Amino acid sequence: MQTHSATWVKGAFVLSRNRPQNFPHMSARRASLDIRGILLRCTTDHQRRCLLSFLLIVCWVFSSPYAGMATANPPANEAQEHADKGMNYLRLNDLTNSEVELRRAVELSPDSSEYLADLGVILGMEQKLKESTIYLERALKLDPENIMLKRNLASNLWQTGHTEQAKQTLEGILQANPRDARTILLLGMVEDTLGDYANAAKTLESAWELVQQQPDSIAALARSFYNTVCFRKVTIYCRKDSKRNWC
Repeated sequence: MQTHSATWVKGAFVLSRNRPQNFPHMSARRASLDIRGILLRCTTDHQRRCLLSFLLIVCWVFSSPYAGMATANPPANEAQEHADKGMNYLRLNDLTNSEVELRRAVELSPDSSEYLADLGVILGMEQKLKESTIYLERALKLDPENIMLKRNLASNLWQTGHTEQAKQTLEGILQANPRDARTILLLGMVEDTLGDYANAAKTLESAWELVQQQPDSIAALARSFYNTVCFRKVTIYCRKDSKRNWC
């Protein structure tokens, strides 16, 4: 009997799949008659209960707010998995595999500003600056107020020779966030590149805590002081960091 009941349930399911074109236009009366006809064909209460249980489950699945989630979530979850792997590779300083994983994350979730930004950073670290800029710009369109994105984009512009555009971007950031130390540091480096040594010296000196961590910044600060005839300050800062032998 249980086998026969299962056959009826399966038969009802196949019937619904064989007539999909009728459902959008089927009236409530027609639908109720079809269900009633199927129920009348069930010869035992057990068969009717099985069929009704099946129909209730089907109705719940297709009316549930979670319907479709089973197919919607895996791509998002898969994208996150690839992004996590990419960041793990970055911690191991494996930029090649990090790029591969983050590209896959972006393919699966092309509208994620986070994945686009991370991929842009990795490409920048690999000195693939033009492609890095493309991804950072895409991320910035999705998250236009993100300071980190703007700063990374300015860094790319500076490194690719677009120093004036980089300076404008950094000054825009500082108008809204005047104490952002990393932006101040980068602006000082850009001013040094532009030969604006007086402003570069002031800017870099105001971000000394970060400047002293990077040889290039120390060199830029010393060069700015030298070109503004601040020889005394060059000596002072060299003495402060003499243990690193940068001067």
